[in-house]
Amino acid sequence: FCQPENRGMGEARNLGNEKARGKYIFYVDSDDWIDEDALELLHDAAEKNQADITAAGSRIADEKGSTRPYFGKDLFSEGRLDALEKISRYDIGTIVWNKMYRREFIERNKLRFLPIYHEDVIFSIEAAYWAKSYVSLSRECYSYFQHSQSVTHKRISTINFVGYFELMKFITKFFVREGLDQDKAGRELQQ
Repeated sequence: FCQPENRGMGEARNLGNEKARGKYIFYVDSDDWIDEDALELLHDAAEKNQADITAAGSRIADEKGSTRPYFGKDLFSEGRLDALEKISRYDIGTIVWNKMYRREFIERNKLRFLPIYHEDVIFSIEAAYWAKSYVSLSRECYSYFQHSQSVTHKRISTINFVGYFELMKFITKFFVREGLDQDKAGRELQQ
């Protein structure tokens, strides 16, 4: 599916979500790749745990063919405050490309990517919070390609700052909407 113009990664993912008909959705960025058995591994873990989200371990791959571990932990979360605590410790990553999502879960919770930079962070926070079953596997089966011209290596620009401000506004509104003022959430996370 093509859009008439480049509307950014978030809108492309939203279009993909709207057109998807399978039981699960998995995002792969255009320059990344997954191991041959990655989807089978995630599918089996999702089915076994009736997971809304199943995450895989990932590795960074570079232009020289080297790889190094990037992210991957064995864990389970039932969402809500448990998920927020795990996000704050980066036990749950705020990237979307190493996770398999139950399509019905995305639809039921009306999860959408905002048309901003760092759109995956906002989506990830909301998704992990609403997931009744979030499973993460440490096995690395997603290769996150980093090359010298990638977005993560470019100089910081206005778009980065606008994205960060939008992210802060979202988190503030999200906490207020869910009745999670910072003091209350902090106390509950410590219990």
